[in-house]
Amino acid sequence: MADAAHTPLPWDFEPQAHEAGFIGFPDGSGIYAAFREADGFHIVKCVNAHDDLVNALETLRSDCQTPIDMYERNGPEFTSPHGNEYESTSYVMAKFAELVASIDAALARAGGAK
Repeated sequence: MADAAHTPLPWDFEPQAHEAGFIGFPDGSGIYAAFREADGFHIVKCVNAHDDLVNALETLRSDCQTPIDMYERNGPEFTSPHGNEYESTSYVMAKFAELVASIDAALARAGGAK
């Protein structure tokens, strides 16, 4: 079975009468579903934030692995015999600050707390 393409983002939610709601898609189509208003808004918020959160986690995973590898290879000096940008503790702290900012942005879009 072929994978169906994901419906384009962002989705929107419009509450309807009698615990129903309409999840709208960018092309104007959508679906009606029976759930509480708070659940409808939550579903849409989660779907819209998913890609940003996955990207932030992938970046975090990749960027955190590099200094770990450097440390394991070179010990507590945290340097490479050839020299590299990870020699500076201030660089490492700046890189982690960038990662935190990326995660904060994704969490803000998802409605999460810092």
